[in-house]
Amino acid sequence: MAARRFKRGDYVRYDGHIDRFRGTWWTVEEVAIDRRNRTHAYTLTAAGIGRLRNVQPQHVSQPTRD
Repeated sequence: MAARRFKRGDYVRYDGHIDRFRGTWWTVEEVAIDRRNRTHAYTLTAAGIGRLRNVQPQHVSQPTRD
């Protein structure tokens, strides 16, 4: 199943391998698309933390909130 593509300004949760950032919420700042390899990566930003660059799609999610 392909990962859902997020657009700039979307609020997403980081679920990647960096333990101290796992589960934190970020804003998508930029979406980099590589048309040759049909892949994309995100640049995420959060106030007080900074930026995460080249975040792969499988490492971000947008779970529903109750």
